[in-house]
Amino acid sequence: EYSSLSNGRAYLVTLYDKIPANTVYYTNYAGTAGGWTVQFSQLTNPDQSYHSTNYGANPTNALWVRWKKDLVYPNEDNRTLYIGVTIN
Repeated sequence: EYSSLSNGRAYLVTLYDKIPANTVYYTNYAGTAGGWTVQFSQLTNPDQSYHSTNYGANPTNALWVRWKKDLVYPNEDNRTLYIGVTIN
C-alpha cells in the first residue's frame, strides 16, 4: 500500500519489489492501482531507474517486479500494489 505524503506532485515514480527466494512469480497476478505500468526483470541486480531497459513485459523467470507511473498526485492515498508468488 502506498500514500502520497507531499503537497506537490511526484514525477517519474518507480516502486519495485524483489521476488522472494524459493518462490516463483505467479503469472498475471501483479495488482496495480490505476495508471501504473507493471514490468519484470530477470536480472539479479537490475538498474532500478525509471528509464531502465532492464525491465520489460515478460514475467517468465522474473526476479523483480516494478511499477512505474509518470505522475503521482498529492491525493493518491491508500492505494495498493501487489504481486502473487508460488512457493517452491
